Amino acid sequence: MDNETITLSELEEAVQRYETNLVNFSAITMTTFSIIALLVNLYLLSCARNLRRPVSVNLRLCVFLLACDALCSVCYILTYLINIFFSHFSNCTSLLLEVIKMSTFTASVVTLAALALNHYVGIVYPLHRNFFTPRNVRWTVILAYIIPLTTYLLIFTIFPGGLRAHKAFAFFDNEGCAGLQIYRNNYFRATLVGPFIFFILMLSYLYLHILIHMRRISRDPLLANNTTRRNNRKLLITILLLAGSACIGWLPTTINFLVPMVMNLQKRARLYLGIFAQFLHVAKLLADAFIYASRLIEIRYAMYVSNQSVQLWIMRTFRIELTDEKSSSTVPPQFQKYLSETNENRSARSRRVKSEFQNSTPKRGGSKRPKSVSNVSSACNSPSGSKLLANHQALKPSKSVPSVVVQSKSEAKNNNSVVVKSVRLSVVSNPQQHLASKRILMPKIEINMLLEELSSSEAKDFMKNKSNNQTSPSDAAMNNSTSSSSEDTDESTTDLISSVVSVPPESVLPDYDGTDSNQPETPTSLPKSRPMMLSEFANHLAGGIQPKVETTTLPLPDFPTPKPSVFASLPDDTFPNMVSEAKDFIRRYLSPEQWRKLRILLKTMKEVGGSRQDIHRAATVFISKKNEMYILEWNRNNKYCANGNRKVKET
Repeated sequence: MDNETITLSELEEAVQRYETNLVNFSAITMTTFSIIALLVNLYLLSCARNLRRPVSVNLRLCVFLLACDALCSVCYILTYLINIFFSHFSNCTSLLLEVIKMSTFTASVVTLAALALNHYVGIVYPLHRNFFTPRNVRWTVILAYIIPLTTYLLIFTIFPGGLRAHKAFAFFDNEGCAGLQIYRNNYFRATLVGPFIFFILMLSYLYLHILIHMRRISRDPLLANNTTRRNNRKLLITILLLAGSACIGWLPTTINFLVPMVMNLQKRARLYLGIFAQFLHVAKLLADAFIYASRLIEIRYAMYVSNQSVQLWIMRTFRIELTDEKSSSTVPPQFQKYLSETNENRSARSRRVKSEFQNSTPKRGGSKRPKSVSNVSSACNSPSGSKLLANHQALKPSKSVPSVVVQSKSEAKNNNSVVVKSVRLSVVSNPQQHLASKRILMPKIEINMLLEELSSSEAKDFMKNKSNNQTSPSDAAMNNSTSSSSEDTDESTTDLISSVVSVPPESVLPDYDGTDSNQPETPTSLPKSRPMMLSEFANHLAGGIQPKVETTTLPLPDFPTPKPSVFASLPDDTFPNMVSEAKDFIRRYLSPEQWRKLRILLKTMKEVGGSRQDIHRAATVFISKKNEMYILEWNRNNKYCANGNRKVKET
């Protein structure tokens, strides 16, 4: 009996020694991984200062997730230090640290839910994409920290065996909050696990609905474009990876909390399950950082700018000369497309245009122009505006000169062939419509918004093709005869200007800019003729717009000197006529509400990942529907007038 007792005691001591060594080894490993995760997340947070402005809502939430991961790493490090290596600390300190850790977990879950909701609204309900604004994101971040921290502090205080245990709130006493009986309360465990289960179910529902919706709209010929699908798929995969890492990291912890409520596990089984759950959670902190650094080009570009700044600082400090200045001042190819598509300088231009519109006089004739503001480049003010990146800023038009994008009909097969020209546009008003006299002001800020699709590389390519492919009048006539047949095909892509209905000649339209705004309006009768169809107007544009006969001695508006990098040759004299016809169409056939809806549609498609071809098709369909409504109304009015004349003759 004595030998058996000694053998059992030695076995128990060996098991106890094995479990202690396992706990110490896992604590050292978890602490090391937590320190690495903390350093990586802090590095990404420091690089986030160099993000190109304006920062989108998704990027703001991703940066907040980085902060949550960094704080989680700190909580894990302190947990292992206090509970394993320095076990003489008070239990109240461990409970308070658990409150902070659970609050950080909940804040990261709420942030992931906000990301999923923003992605869901942007894809399923694109017209309500402004549901999340930077102000809403700011309040979401604040409340995601304050509400969970307050709630968990109350939970750990209200339930028995928590912070109000024997020697309550004794954070610096070795016997404070003795017993830790709160973890044996099943209601307490269910209260902690409930929010995580709810958010995981909500994430699953949102992303499942997004996948179903994207599969349904991929069959739409208007949006069936490889570029669109690729961009949407890339963004969806990125956020799905974040949500998947969160589920993989939190589900074992949730199971570890729920299993003791259902069954009694052995001590070693509970030890293995706890170590596995904590390892997955720490690995999730590292996985999120690598997902950000590999999938988001904004984060990668911010890392590149930070590395270049640190390299320059080291060279300047130790007086090291550059061996190859050209290679050091060249942006890598993977960032050149990102720099050409982002609009860091456009935000400064929009503020300038908005200030001009607010300071402009309310005269209807628009005789007095607002004071022009010098177009100062924001490259010096932006965090990425160093000398190395001065040549990679977005293209800026001349001051107070909006640009107009016109697609070449001779290059109909090439969807990227556009010509960008600039002309000074004043504040214009809407001419009188058929059987009604109405004037609607179209301010300069809306005219500037006509040009969201500016691209210097495409303009340069088109001007080069135009100079090399000068066609004869006979060829133009042949193109006119065949352009109407290609109008209805799926491959034909027309833009906002080349897909509209033509307007009456200049002699019919009153010139509101040249007349006095104080004079009374006199309605003029418009000829009752059928307006041009889309194919007829396409033929009209393909044949070229002939210069109008000048009936006045006033000079043409001054053109700004274009940049050599954009134009291969100066704009011709027929371009102002083309711009005036496009302006007349927008004023005549689109009301301010329709113009606002069209801009919302185009901007939504661009933000969701739509290509230039998708945007042009959407504008064509939108304007074609408005044209059909106008023709129906025109026929109805003619029928009414004919019936009225017949009744007059009978009487």
